[in-house]
Amino acid sequence: MPNPIILPETLSKDEFIKFIPKAARTLEIGPYNRPSLLKSEYPNVMYMDCFTSEQIRENINKYATETVTTEIPEVIDIVVDPSQRPSFSTNIKFDYLYSAHNIEHYPDLINHLNEMATLSAAIHTQFFVTVPDKRFCYDHFQNESDFTEMIDAYLEKRNTHTFASYFRHIMYSTHNNIYEHWHGMHGTNPRSLPINLNVATDIRHKIDNASNEKDRKFADIHAWYFTPKSFEYNINITNALGLQPWRVEAVTNPEPLSPEFHAILSLTRYAN
Repeated sequence: MPNPIILPETLSKDEFIKFIPKAARTLEIGPYNRPSLLKSEYPNVMYMDCFTSEQIRENINKYATETVTTEIPEVIDIVVDPSQRPSFSTNIKFDYLYSAHNIEHYPDLINHLNEMATLSAAIHTQFFVTVPDKRFCYDHFQNESDFTEMIDAYLEKRNTHTFASYFRHIMYSTHNNIYEHWHGMHGTNPRSLPINLNVATDIRHKIDNASNEKDRKFADIHAWYFTPKSFEYNINITNALGLQPWRVEAVTNPEPLSPEFHAILSLTRYAN
């Protein structure tokens, strides 16, 4: 059993991941084209994503408007299909999991946490996460998520984003200038503006008539909005209710001029 990790009040992502031993059996979740844990430094790291390396490369080539420097993993070791439950199948186990700017995308976060627990080598496995702080990004005017919403998604076995998620993303997002958010310049509150009924109708039609279900399932929008305090509260209360086995053991505040915070989750029961 590893000793508890004491995190400083703030630290950078690079400083945070240094708490993961470089030789450990580690899984990075959702690296896409920018893994945080490189094979050159973490020789035993493996990668999980909803796209293969070939698909990531195709997407980058298709959608990039300028030359993009990437570190696309040579192999995505575990490919996820979120339309299925379970969304992946593997016998590989890990001592550490790491996820950066991913968990806020999962339509059913509780199910995701349960699935991640099945990858634990033992009760000592720790789950490191880097999460956007809604106060310092385009989510500033979104309402903080509540555990009751997370439970609703879990009971519904939700595997696609809802109309509400699409609507909030399109209608209630603001600018993404981190410096301005840190200096109190958040822009006009979109909730104070009249609802554009044409846009709302267009969102509904796009969802109803989605011709590419995969694009809908993997839409690049947030389902959940957290600050460090609300993240810790929601994760720990769903754990206390017996819905998922992870508990937040340490959480930081964002560094100045940073849009993200970091947390370490530990298992309270072994999933296997």
